[in-house]
Amino acid sequence: MPFWTKAKSNRATELADRVRKLASLDQRSGIVFHQVEDDSKAVAAELLDLDDQTFAEVLRDLLNRPGRLFRAYHLPSAVFGSARARASLQTAGDIEGIAGILLQAYGRPGLRTDSAPYTFLMAPLKSLLVSGVEAADTKDLGVDSAMHVLVDLLAEEHPHLGDISGRCAARVRRLSAPRFKSLLGRWVGAQRCLGKQLAALRNGVGADESAFQTTMLVLLDAPHSDPTADWLGRWSVARTSHDSGGLRETLAEVVEIEVSEPGMAEGEPVSLTRGAIWGLADWTDSRTRDQLESIPLAEVPREVPSNAALWSLAQPHDDESIRRLLRVISKVRHRGLRTRAERLLSHAAEPRHETPGSLADRLVPTHGLDSNGARSWVVDGYRVEVRLMPDGEVQRVIRRPDGKPVVSAQKALQNQGIDIWREIAATIKRLKSELTEQKHRLEDAMVEGRFWSVRDWQSTVGANPVMASLARRLVWKVAYPGHDLFVMPAGDDRWELHEGGHVEIPEEAAISLAHPLAMPAEQLDGWRHRIVATGIVQPLRQLFREVYVVTPVERQAGDHSARFAGHSVPLAQVYALTKTRGWKGKLGLAGFEGAGEGWKEFPARQVRVCLRHAGDDPQLALGVIEDVYFERKEGGRSKSKTWRRNAARRRRSDCILRGDARRRPDRFSRKHRSTVQRSGVGSVAKQRSGELASRPTPRRVSDAGIGPDPRSAASRTGATSWYPGPRSS
Repeated sequence: MPFWTKAKSNRATELADRVRKLASLDQRSGIVFHQVEDDSKAVAAELLDLDDQTFAEVLRDLLNRPGRLFRAYHLPSAVFGSARARASLQTAGDIEGIAGILLQAYGRPGLRTDSAPYTFLMAPLKSLLVSGVEAADTKDLGVDSAMHVLVDLLAEEHPHLGDISGRCAARVRRLSAPRFKSLLGRWVGAQRCLGKQLAALRNGVGADESAFQTTMLVLLDAPHSDPTADWLGRWSVARTSHDSGGLRETLAEVVEIEVSEPGMAEGEPVSLTRGAIWGLADWTDSRTRDQLESIPLAEVPREVPSNAALWSLAQPHDDESIRRLLRVISKVRHRGLRTRAERLLSHAAEPRHETPGSLADRLVPTHGLDSNGARSWVVDGYRVEVRLMPDGEVQRVIRRPDGKPVVSAQKALQNQGIDIWREIAATIKRLKSELTEQKHRLEDAMVEGRFWSVRDWQSTVGANPVMASLARRLVWKVAYPGHDLFVMPAGDDRWELHEGGHVEIPEEAAISLAHPLAMPAEQLDGWRHRIVATGIVQPLRQLFREVYVVTPVERQAGDHSARFAGHSVPLAQVYALTKTRGWKGKLGLAGFEGAGEGWKEFPARQVRVCLRHAGDDPQLALGVIEDVYFERKEGGRSKSKTWRRNAARRRRSDCILRGDARRRPDRFSRKHRSTVQRSGVGSVAKQRSGELASRPTPRRVSDAGIGPDPRSAASRTGATSWYPGPRSS
């Protein structure tokens, strides 16, 4: 043996020993933890300086005698995480060694020991295994032994192996058909989620074993959040060997098996679910779409199936898919799923040259209502009508054949046309849900300052009976050169002033929802009196909204507000309120890094409001608001998300948005305070006199108790709250 070969071997052994010694250090000390982190970087640099042979020798030495390497933070990634490592370990012996270590980490609890590798440090080895298996050659004498260990590993079905099981199983099929059949038998025999799905797939596919295996491997090899072009190509080939209708039913059954299974603490099980959900994107019937939509809207949605279902739901790119995405956005409670649905909606809007808001306006369903907001059915001669009332309520009216109304349907009548009665009940339920969803959208549009052209408003808001029922009870701002009008729709393209007259709006005008902070004092007072006098029930808090005028101190501070600093807030209610109103982050939580920080974005203005609270009372579960501040997105409407606290640029619309954004922190703290009156930040019951607060809803303008303008000198110290007028629907 040449002397230089021995020298290289000695160097490889020496470096491997140093790594094992470094791995043996107790990293529970913070100093040692960071020392090992720094030394790991030095080891990685030294490894890259070695020649290929010595580099491979070091890695194989550590695989054969790892010591505590795979229980040491930083080291596995530094040693095995490089592309050079993946190119160096590709023999059958390497595959067997890597699979053996992974089996120790991912084996069932009975197989594990106190020295077993940590599962969260196994990512580099999984990459090594995939690259080694793909490069393996059947001519290698040790390939059968390697496949035996690999099959033992894949048969464990550990959730962390889901991203490599499909790729590795496909190679096992090519390298050793008997081993592959053994793997299938072990999966089915275990009767876990994957085994049940394989049985369902085999029953649906039939006796064609080749078609079964090909389809199964395509569905199993779905490691990413979205399908790649390669996966879509393989799926297109696989589905051609099956009957379309039968395959759809089989995929739906495969998906239902996992959705009905209880979740696992360690993650999503190895399964065909993600691939099957992607495959269902090829069908656009209502049954398939209903199933896909129900996955993210489950009471406790599963993240992997839900993300796949949202992708498949969006794929047809038609109006129905967009309607369903909008419905998911309005109902889903999981913040991550809502963000993904919003991103998919934005992608769907781009090729149509529309915004998500304009798409949502155009696709608001009418639920079968006519232009008068009514829909009727005939049951055994009786006419049943569902109508949107002027106060926003959904009312059902039953009329006898002679036209006289009856209070309720008799039992004999209820037994006639059961399907029709079910349809009526479902329509009422959907209408109520739709009205709530559109109220939230209109409120967001008011805060963000969104506007419509006259033509767009008439073709979407004005022409849709659901939207029109809401719009007729709101005050709108109409702006065109030289004029700012505040009007209310009166039907037939007419607009009414608070004085009672009517105006015509030119085509070039821009229409937006009026915000009380943007209305002149005389217009605000006039419309408030008109609303109270006519008994109009506004669908959302608009004219009688709590307003928070930016104070001189806040103007000087620029990008933050301290008016809520120090206020106690109940964490459970903060979590619940922010989760359902579009806030992101970790609000309402405490005890870990990042807890108590969150934000809400206003995309139209490229601004977001951020809230930070800290501390919690272990008995009362209370937090304390620290700061409310504002950030602007840099780079205009680019995809980069660089947010900066910048008060230099300020528009009037920003002041409205910033003032309105303070309502949420005030609501958090108001939930906790019952009798304490805050200085400068009032609420409906606390800043009004006791006499006015105790009054019943007034019926005359003189009883409305409408106070001074919120921008007057008397109210510039903080929030101004007003008598809320007739109740909001």
